[in-house]
Amino acid sequence: MPPVFVNSYSLPTPQNVDPFAILTSTEPYDINFAFPLHPVSLSSPRIHLTRSRLVFAVMDRTQSHIIPSESEDRADEMHETLAGMIAIGYTSTKHLRADIGLIMVLPAFQRTHVARTATALLLRYCLELPTASPPGLGLRRMSWVAHPKNVPSIRLAQRLGFMEEAQLKAWFALPEDGAEDKGGYAVRRRDRQDHEKIVVG
Repeated sequence: MPPVFVNSYSLPTPQNVDPFAILTSTEPYDINFAFPLHPVSLSSPRIHLTRSRLVFAVMDRTQSHIIPSESEDRADEMHETLAGMIAIGYTSTKHLRADIGLIMVLPAFQRTHVARTATALLLRYCLELPTASPPGLGLRRMSWVAHPKNVPSIRLAQRLGFMEEAQLKAWFALPEDGAEDKGGYAVRRRDRQDHEKIVVG
């Protein structure tokens, strides 16, 4: 079976892109990611993370069943249900660090194993050595940044072993009351004072 993706990352150069040619290409999709991608490191019996650049789709396997198929090569195919998304951000190949970012769990899978297991898989992928089995990226540090009012995010980070390190002031430009409906944000002189984010690492 031919590979479903390749990873030939290099520093980007400005170029003209033909979206139609990309969408209709039969070549394997180039994820163009700075780090190696090891799918086996992003899979467990309960959760499977499938790549999409730095954002991974979280696929739940706990309600999986064998899909009946007339084709023998698909007889053991596992059904997976989209449960959310999780991402890596602020990556540095030089300093071997990254952030856990954008954890979004669909309502049907909230308060279940999904967020915890998906994050644990991503941490394993990032922190294990490339020589490990399954292989990892060998990063030295992972961090987690959350708004102080996002209590579920902070609690999840703490359950996974993160510890609070700092608070970043004026990280968000929060809208004034009612500004969300107008699509606008407050000017600096009227900024609210609770814009900090908690950094846990």
